[in-house]
Amino acid sequence: MDKVKVYDYASPIHKSLIQDDVTMGIGVIPVVLIVIVTIVLMRLVSIWCMFAGVVLFVIAKVSTRKDPHLLEFLFERLLTSDIYRS
Repeated sequence: MDKVKVYDYASPIHKSLIQDDVTMGIGVIPVVLIVIVTIVLMRLVSIWCMFAGVVLFVIAKVSTRKDPHLLEFLFERLLTSDIYRS
């Protein structure tokens, strides 16, 4: 007997809501950040900085192998203030 999955009972709208929004196995925000950093480095330094972008992408791909939203959680944590002034 086949295993019953959540997707078996989901309507098409519900399926789109529970589907991960990842680009090439990495979250959207890290991919955009890598592309922007690569373009800025290529413009400021040289075209050879494109390889730095490829290395950053490979590192991001390896680090998000089990959890595709790891880098998004990391960026959110780094940008959240630890001290709230009243």
